[in-house]
Amino acid sequence: MFQPNCVIVHPAPEIAIKGNQVRAFMQKRLKKNMGLYFKHAKVPFTKMISSAGRIFIYSTEPTKGAYAIRECFGIHSLYLAREEEYSSLKALCKKGAELSSRYLTRGTFAARGKSFSPEFSSKELEEELGGALLDACPELKVKLKSPEKEIHCVAFKDRAYIYFKAEECAGGMPVGVQGYSGVIVSAGVKGSDIVLLAKDLLKTGCSVILVGDKTPEELAEIEKFNCYNQFKRFSVEEAKKLYTVHDLRGFFSAARDEAQAKKDSDLVGVKAFAPLLF
Repeated sequence: MFQPNCVIVHPAPEIAIKGNQVRAFMQKRLKKNMGLYFKHAKVPFTKMISSAGRIFIYSTEPTKGAYAIRECFGIHSLYLAREEEYSSLKALCKKGAELSSRYLTRGTFAARGKSFSPEFSSKELEEELGGALLDACPELKVKLKSPEKEIHCVAFKDRAYIYFKAEECAGGMPVGVQGYSGVIVSAGVKGSDIVLLAKDLLKTGCSVILVGDKTPEELAEIEKFNCYNQFKRFSVEEAKKLYTVHDLRGFFSAARDEAQAKKDSDLVGVKAFAPLLF
């Protein structure tokens, strides 16, 4: 019977294409953010490990953990997986067939393997795993293109991870990797537009601060995208000082027309970006 004991996270493709130093920085921030989601959901985890372009999270409650981080920006997809130690390719594939006994019973399937072991290739892993499944359940039929179900196995030198289904996540970049951006909260702008702008900025990796005297009530709706942190608010004068010393990278207006965008720019003394105009 398949009982997951970890979560495998595939970071967003935008992270994977970065150079080693930048990618390591972004993955570190992503792990920190995911830890905040686990904490908010009161789900324990023992460790997070980055390897082979993936992040492996070990938890006694992996299903709850996977659900907790589904809204975390920076994650392309995640998988509930079972980590298993193995002594040989044959033993690994036999174990894979055992774990699949309730999930793969009939219909078409494909075995997808990725080997980082020096002992066997990815193709050999797929062939051996597929054969073990057919031996265990003759009613199954192999169909490499558009099968009804799939079994995945990622193998390292002495351990492997088996999983079945991927869950698509929020994508984007980890919140905090792009510095601080100020969202202007002014009387002429709707709270719903401020929420839309703030969420879009979070998805690009910005940390969002509010500039003005009020905090729109609607912002509570998207705190889950901000790692469940409340949005910080600064007065216009405080924000100007932050901008002067480059602690704030820019101002953003949620204006829907040119006149309001100009008012917001005049308020902060510099040209404010107004992406909702377009």
